[in-house]
Amino acid sequence: MNRSSLINIFLDSDLVAAGSSDLIFMVSYDSLIDSVKRNYWLILEIIESYFNKKFNFIFITVDEWNICKNDFISNKNDGIKYEYKNLVIEKTNEVFNNNKENEEKIIEHQKDNVIDLFGEVIEFE
Repeated sequence: MNRSSLINIFLDSDLVAAGSSDLIFMVSYDSLIDSVKRNYWLILEIIESYFNKKFNFIFITVDEWNICKNDFISNKNDGIKYEYKNLVIEKTNEVFNNNKENEEKIIEHQKDNVIDLFGEVIEFE
């Protein structure tokens, strides 16, 4: 995939939340998530190049974003405090089977950890 195709991923997504070292992007359609997964390391390079800083990032669907956002707001209103957890993802040469079960596990893991990645969240509208 060339850089212009990767830039289109950003054009078809919205940055909906940002922390000091974390970004959440919302996408309108699921196929974009597949492109992000296939090109994670290139996207990481683009983000680092643009901001001149390393960021953790995640791309989620509109439905996933709405669930996470509403849970976060509800928990904050109930006095629940969030603790920042550092997530380290290492690049390996390991090839994962690209099947539906693995993909669902990855997506479920991402949904479970979105809120854990952020302390204070800034929402953009």
